[in-house]
Amino acid sequence: MISHPLKIDDAITLEDGTHVNLQGWIVRLRKHGSLTFFDLENSKSSIQCVVSRELLKATDGLQSLLKPEAAIVVEGKIATRKDNPQLPPDLICEYIEVVGPVIKPMSPSPRTADLDASGLTDHKLTNQHMYMRNPKIRAAMLLRHELLGFFHRWFRENDFVEFTAPVLTPIPIYQDKTAIDLEIHGENVFLTQCVGFYLEAAIHGLDRVYNIGPSFRKEKSRGRRHLMEYWHIKAGIAFCDRERMMGVVEDLIQQGVAFSQNLRSLISTFGGSVCKPLPEGPFPRISYREACGLISETTGKTMQFGSSLSPDRQNVLGTRFDTPFWVVGMPRTIEPFPYVIDPDDDELTMTADLLAPGDYGELLGVAEKISDLAELDERMLEKGREKDSRYQWVRDLRNLGAAPQAGFGLGFERFLRWIAQGYHVRDFIGFPRMFGRKIHP
Repeated sequence: MISHPLKIDDAITLEDGTHVNLQGWIVRLRKHGSLTFFDLENSKSSIQCVVSRELLKATDGLQSLLKPEAAIVVEGKIATRKDNPQLPPDLICEYIEVVGPVIKPMSPSPRTADLDASGLTDHKLTNQHMYMRNPKIRAAMLLRHELLGFFHRWFRENDFVEFTAPVLTPIPIYQDKTAIDLEIHGENVFLTQCVGFYLEAAIHGLDRVYNIGPSFRKEKSRGRRHLMEYWHIKAGIAFCDRERMMGVVEDLIQQGVAFSQNLRSLISTFGGSVCKPLPEGPFPRISYREACGLISETTGKTMQFGSSLSPDRQNVLGTRFDTPFWVVGMPRTIEPFPYVIDPDDDELTMTADLLAPGDYGELLGVAEKISDLAELDERMLEKGREKDSRYQWVRDLRNLGAAPQAGFGLGFERFLRWIAQGYHVRDFIGFPRMFGRKIHP
């Protein structure tokens, strides 16, 4: 076994004749005369390896083991390509060990398969564990990694404290019908749909908090924006209102888009195109009532006040804007009970949804949270929660110096889909869980 291998991207920068040890996977294998060539690849780079006939003969069984997807370690010398010195160098192999042989080939080959090919989606999702090595999936996972890093850095640079909220909760949060329930030690509990109530508690000790973690919903939707398990970026600030929180979000999104401009290579490998840079200044905003008018005018079908902004309606609004835009003041009839009622219009809540242009729809929502117990009880009564003892601890928070606060929640896969101008949120998570599809692998 070869020890202390270099990274491939480090090796290709070395001088001609440098002796190196590398490890990776074989991608393509070809023969030309007395020489065998293959591309050795890891997550970030590749190098062409050259194997002589003599080496193949000297190593027992090597020729039969050199197959696409085989995991190998290799030792040799860096060699500048004489036919084109501008190309990355070759590795002239002196020793090869196959540490992970190919026992059962996969078709189409995971590393070279065109995942956009017609009819391949179901096969790919069923065998997701095998296709994780595909360049397109790898690029999506690296994009996810880079942007998760961005969000963590942005929050910490802006004085937010990461709070790791529980995934198991005794309450269904907002809607029972979309909550995934289970029984543990005879107790009925749920997988979290949202960690918002836990952030409300944490704010009273930490002032500014954020959480990046999974949320679970058994929403009966096969749309391109929905998953049963997705990652939620949630944040809250004490002594904060809707207007201030909208400004915080605008800074976050503008910086996120600016950061994404540096990821063009990853996004190109994925098959997308990075969304264009955003202009400075606040995002455009319209009221919910204005949205109803625009949708009615565009579609010729009246959108009644109190109707939800369905994906199709969001798409209609998205054609009107070139940048993310706010829809402000959602009706109290369709918003959850913890949100403050607009003091100037008691039909509305102090909320705002941020929508992306085009057909990418809602990215996140902002809301002021009720701190007054009487108002909370009024809203719980309105939503049929007044006798639900599971929420008593949420009421308790309003009995002990409850601070006015605001928060937001962003669907991370939706954000990635918009950034990379992708087709479906399932393409931006390692193992997508979708309604109507067996949970496998």
